[in-house]
This record gives sequence, structure tokens and C-alpha cells, in this order.
Amino acid sequence: MPPAPERPPKTFIEEWREGDRNQRLIAVLKRFVPLSLFIVFMYFFTTFAGQ
Repeated sequence: MPPAPERPPKTFIEEWREGDRNQRLIAVLKRFVPLSLFIVFMYFFTTFAGQ
């Protein structure tokens, strides 16, 4: 079993404050891409299921 990390994983706010522009973009994408894909999928699913 690997040793536990010395500090817990960073929260979104910590990533945003510490990171440069690219890291901020990645932090945002990691949170919002799965949500947006889910919304788009549900939109198409409900739209085409009614036909």
C-alpha cells in the first residue's frame, strides 16, 4: 500500500489561487466538462425520446 500523501488534494479555490492561467483553466474544465456533457446528453435524450 503506498504511503498517504503529505497533504490532502487541493480544493478548487486553492488550485485557482496557486495556479497560473493554464492551471486555472484545467481546474475549471475538470469541474464543468462532466456536468455540461451530462446536460447536453439529457437534452438530446429528452428531445428525441418524445418523437
